[in-house]
Amino acid sequence: MKKILRKLLRVLPLLSIIFTLFSTTVLAKSNTTYSGCGSISGFNTETGYDYIYLGKSEGNPIRWRVLSNKGNAIGDQDSLSIDDNTIVSNDKAFFLMTDEVIALTSDVLQAENYQDSRQKTWCDYVLTDQVSEMNIEAYEKTALLKTIKNDKEVKFGKGVVLKETEKELNGDKLFLLSGEEVLNSEYGFGPDSSSNSTRIGYYQGGEINWLLRQTIETNDPDYYIDPGVSIVVRNKGGIANIGGLEKVGLRTAINLHKEAILFSSAAEGAKDSFDKVEDNTSHEWKLTLKDDNSIAFGTKMSSTTCAPGKDIVISHKKLSEISTNYTNITAAIYDKEGNLLYYGSLSTDINATETKLTVPTDLQDGTYKLAVYGEDWNGDKFTDYATGTPFEAELTVDSKAGDDIPAPTPTPAPATKVGTVVTVANLKYKITSVKANNCTATVTGMDNKKKTSVKIPATVNSKNISYKVTAVANNAFKGNKKLKSVTIGKNVTSIGKNAFKGCKNLKKITVSTKVLKKVGAGCLKGIHKKAVIKVPAKKKKAYKKLFKKKGQAKTVKIK
Repeated sequence: MKKILRKLLRVLPLLSIIFTLFSTTVLAKSNTTYSGCGSISGFNTETGYDYIYLGKSEGNPIRWRVLSNKGNAIGDQDSLSIDDNTIVSNDKAFFLMTDEVIALTSDVLQAENYQDSRQKTWCDYVLTDQVSEMNIEAYEKTALLKTIKNDKEVKFGKGVVLKETEKELNGDKLFLLSGEEVLNSEYGFGPDSSSNSTRIGYYQGGEINWLLRQTIETNDPDYYIDPGVSIVVRNKGGIANIGGLEKVGLRTAINLHKEAILFSSAAEGAKDSFDKVEDNTSHEWKLTLKDDNSIAFGTKMSSTTCAPGKDIVISHKKLSEISTNYTNITAAIYDKEGNLLYYGSLSTDINATETKLTVPTDLQDGTYKLAVYGEDWNGDKFTDYATGTPFEAELTVDSKAGDDIPAPTPTPAPATKVGTVVTVANLKYKITSVKANNCTATVTGMDNKKKTSVKIPATVNSKNISYKVTAVANNAFKGNKKLKSVTIGKNVTSIGKNAFKGCKNLKKITVSTKVLKKVGAGCLKGIHKKAVIKVPAKKKKAYKKLFKKKGQAKTVKIK
C-alpha cells in the first residue's frame, strides 16, 4: 500500500501539469481575425495577460498590456468620453499599459500634482506632435478616450501617503499610472508595495525604475519630503520614494474605445487572401480601426444569390479615389449571429472598379451578411485602418442556383503581354503567363525601398485580371538594408538566386506557401544573424533541406 501511495505522489505533479495544459488549450482563442474585439481579455489568473499593439516607438510597434477589459474610471466621479465629450461607459473600454518603459526623464514630477508636471506635458506633446519615443497615428488617437479621474489617498510606509487629488486626470488620453492602480490585484499586480515581478519595468533590455503620477506627503515631523516628490516602481517591482534617482522611466497608460475597433487579429500572420478564419493560439493582437471613409456609396453586387464556388462581381469606386493609403479591397462573410466566418483580401488593385468574390465552396446553403471594405494594411503588429462605412448586403447561398444559370464562359486571356512589369501596392511584378484562367506573375522588387516589411500576396490584380504570384525573382530584394520582415505568399513555388542577399536587417521570414519547390543559391546570404524563418509545420523537414546552405549564418533558425 505504501509503495502505491509513493507512486501516486510522484504522478500527481505530472497530472497537475497535464491539467494546466489542458485548461490553457480550452481557454485559447478560436480565430485569427474577429469582428470587433470580443476575444481580447483583461488579466486572467490562469492565462495571464493579453497584449495589443498600438503606435510606434523608434519605428517599432509598441506592445500594450491589457490590464482590464474595462476602463479605469471606477470612481463615482470618474468618467470616460470621446472627442466630442459624449460619455462612454466603462465596459466599452480597455485599460492598457505599455508593456515596457517608453522613455526616460531626469525630472521627477517637481509639481504639487500631475496636471502641472513636465511628464503631463510630455504625454500631451505625444498626442499633438510626433516624437521618436512614441508615435501615435491620427486614427489611433481618435480611438483613445478622454479620462477624468480622482486619485484616492494610499497609505505608504510609516506616516507617508500618496496624496488624494481631485481630477488628477482631467480629460487626459495618455497618462502615467497611479499608486492605487499599481497595487490593484485585478490588474495582475501585487496588492502591497513589496517587490512584484508583474510591476518590473524594462528599458532597452534592462530593468529600470518608472514613475507614477502621484506625489507623496507625510505627517511625520522626522520624515522630511521635498514638495512635489513622486513615487516610483523600483527596478525589482517594489514601490518606493523616488529618493536620489537620477533617471526614471515613463510607462504610459490609456483607455481604448472598443467601438473604434473593426477587427482584431493575431499580431502576426493573420491577414492574407480571402479565406476561412483559422485558430489563434496567441495572446497578442493587432487592430483594424475604423476611419471616416465610406465605400458604400454606389457599390453594387452582380447578384445577391449565388451557388458555392460561383463568382459575384462587386462594382465600386476606385480605392485610390477614397484614400491614397488604401492597399486592399477586403471582404467579410458573417453568419446570422454575427460570427465572422470568412475574411481577407479580394484585390490589391487600388484603381479597379470591379472586384470578383468567389463564394466559398464549403459554405452551407442559407443567408449571410457580406461586408466589403477598403483597407490600409501595414504588416504584422502595426495597426490597420478600414472604411468606417463598409458596403453591406444580404447574401443568399443556394447550391441549386447554379442549375438555373448558364455555366460561366472561360475568362479570356488579358491583353497584357508576358514580360510586362506592373506595380501594385509598392511591389513590382513581371507577368509570366496570360493563359485563360491561369495568369501568373513573379515579384521582382519594391517600388518604395524605405518600407521595412513586405507581404507577398497569393494573388495580385492588375486591370481587373487576377494573377497568381508564383515566384520571387533573382535579386528581387537584394541589398535592401531597410527590410526587417518578409511574408511569402501561399502560391509561391520558387525563390530566386540572391533574392534577399545583403538584407542585413531582415530578421523574420514567414513562409506561408506549402508548394515551394526551389530556393536559389545565395538567397539568404547576409541576412540578420539571428533571423528566424517560420515555415508550415507539415513542411518543416522538407523546407529545411530547401533552405540549407543558401548563404545564411549558422545562427539563423528555421521553425
